[in-house]
Amino acid sequence: MNQLHLSDQTLQLLASQSVQLLPEEAHLESCAQCAAQVTAYTTLFGELKLLPEPHFSFDVEALVMEKIPVVKEHRTDKWWLWLPLLVIAPAGAAMGYVFRSQLNELFSGLPGLEMALGITASVCLLMLGAYDLVRNYNQRLKNIENNFPSAT
Repeated sequence: MNQLHLSDQTLQLLASQSVQLLPEEAHLESCAQCAAQVTAYTTLFGELKLLPEPHFSFDVEALVMEKIPVVKEHRTDKWWLWLPLLVIAPAGAAMGYVFRSQLNELFSGLPGLEMALGITASVCLLMLGAYDLVRNYNQRLKNIENNFPSAT
């Protein structure tokens, strides 16, 4: 007969007698293997209670904490995020001024609303792309600093 056994967690709960689980207790009556495991866990828990409290002659916390590397908080200077805009905006304005007659001919047949929607959508897509690029860059930089703290 293929009978499913109780999980170790359930067996430990039954051994600690902190929970009353009626279907599981019925399983223990019919399964010698699970009953033996509960007995073993009960014995183990009893022996663990008899052990003396651990004490150290040295400060364990200080010993462990000094070996854990300190994670530096990543500080980003936000001024450089505006640098591409400060370079691209004057360049775009200069190109618009130089090619104003060709741009006027190109867009003369379009209604103003369509132009405004097209420009707004383009600017929004460019800004979202730039934001995603900067966010991914900062995230990778944080991962590098967290994994290799001595490299910075």
